[in-house]
Amino acid sequence: MKHIIAKLFIVLLLLCPAALAQGDLLDGLIIKGDWVRGTATGVFGADRIEKPIKVDCPLPEKPYPAEILTLKKGYVSKKQMQSALRAAGQRMEGQFINPRGTAMFTGDWRAEAAADISNEEAATQAVRIGLAYFEALGVSVDPIPRSVSRPYDFDAYMARQTAVYEHAFSDTSTFIDNARAQWKRRMKYEEKQPAYTAVYFNLMVGGMRLWSDPSYPAHYADEPDAWEGFSTGAHVIISDSGVLVEASCDLFEIKARRPIEEDAVYIDFLKTFHQHGSNGVFPAQDWQDALHIALSEPYIAGFSWGAEEQSYQNKYMTEPITAYGFSTVVTEIKPCLSAISRSDWAPFWRIETTAEFADGWRRP
Repeated sequence: MKHIIAKLFIVLLLLCPAALAQGDLLDGLIIKGDWVRGTATGVFGADRIEKPIKVDCPLPEKPYPAEILTLKKGYVSKKQMQSALRAAGQRMEGQFINPRGTAMFTGDWRAEAAADISNEEAATQAVRIGLAYFEALGVSVDPIPRSVSRPYDFDAYMARQTAVYEHAFSDTSTFIDNARAQWKRRMKYEEKQPAYTAVYFNLMVGGMRLWSDPSYPAHYADEPDAWEGFSTGAHVIISDSGVLVEASCDLFEIKARRPIEEDAVYIDFLKTFHQHGSNGVFPAQDWQDALHIALSEPYIAGFSWGAEEQSYQNKYMTEPITAYGFSTVVTEIKPCLSAISRSDWAPFWRIETTAEFADGWRRP
């Protein structure tokens, strides 16, 4: 693994000679207990301008084994899905779709959805029911959800929009009006009740999480630089009254394992990694190396160092307002498996960031 990653760093440094002159980009980080805090250095643009990047995240897990997993599509029966629903305290009536590689259930959207609980309580309940269902189905998911949302709740939507715009701009009226109009257009024909919580999970295979949006070189004869991508994961939608109305997951099984060292498929992937971009993940032996790659080549990572306070005006505004400045904060670094071909998955690192505004508020 070290040999392969070393090759990657050589490629990066040859393509960006200025990186050789940089000091250690991680010098400002302090590990205390189970947390990493401090300020790292990102190197941006053709002029290699150094900008601070704040790091405030849990101490990352240990790296996954240096091996490639070949995965195949799994399968569950309708009977297994019904048993999982029963184990999660749910009714077993509904529609079941279960081609190899997928398990989808749709329940009773007409059941009363409202209940006298808060959105926070509804989220806790939805996560619990979702985990119970997938565990009973034999599908392993990361117990920490990738996202939790209220997809049909206007009040929750507007509260989120208002919070974001109030921290980002001196006057929110235009943005709030546009957000309200956008909701009305999007939900014009939607008849679902508002009291639902959607929970999205990352899948896990062999105790390792799968990246939700992998991509890999397609090797098209007429388009040699093209990459193929897909999404993977598991989700549930639960009413506030505790009814599971939708559940879906991809199904994978381990077919084979092989060492990553000198693997031809992995080496081919690394050759095109720099030109294509990271797709949100980084091949590295440990989290420090992954963060170093992201800071050395922020355009690969999709990193922005942030923005300074400035005047802002769009076509809906009669006069300019102030767009407040923000900085980038690394909030999570996690190991994951990502695809390097249609069926092969290798260990990578996922780096999550958010925007932090001058008042300390961070975009959720």
